[in-house]
Amino acid sequence: DVIWCPNINFLPRTNTPLVVTFHDLSYAMMPRLYSLRRRLWHTLVRPKAIARRASALIVPSKTTAMDLERLYEITTPNPSLKRRGIEVIPHGVDEMFSPRPQPQDHGVRSRHDLPRHYLLHVGTDEPRKNLVRLARSFQTAKNRSELMRRLDMKLVLAGACCSSPLPPTTYNLQPNTLSLGYIPDADR
Repeated sequence: DVIWCPNINFLPRTNTPLVVTFHDLSYAMMPRLYSLRRRLWHTLVRPKAIARRASALIVPSKTTAMDLERLYEITTPNPSLKRRGIEVIPHGVDEMFSPRPQPQDHGVRSRHDLPRHYLLHVGTDEPRKNLVRLARSFQTAKNRSELMRRLDMKLVLAGACCSSPLPPTTYNLQPNTLSLGYIPDADR
């Protein structure tokens, strides 16, 4: 038997081995991007203790694995703890992101005033996502790419804005960038 925790949280006291998924360590690396309430929650949950207690850790990337090793001093594997180590398992893509076109799909581009050719970023608008850098990098790539210029490629940002103690991002000042905000389920 094993208990899998898909996110860090308050965990039960048990002798059953725990497998815990750490999606990232942004709360530890960039605490200023989190509200006082979220920082307090992470302090109370004690993610470092969770990582050290777990029999195995799952992360979506090598970067997150290296962050765990560096910030939480996780040694992998650790036979004395019966720890398998850190397993890198990339996030899967749900079938909902590859649906077959439906009749109601026609018109989504016009409803949102989408250009013919675009690069889509889907995610919350929060400082740790660094959308300013994404917009600048996109513009640099477009300046260097004849194809992107010929197609008049745009960067489209879709996703809800979350509360942040920092001022709003300035990516809208970048040319060739369109911010849609939250997209309703019917248009996804």
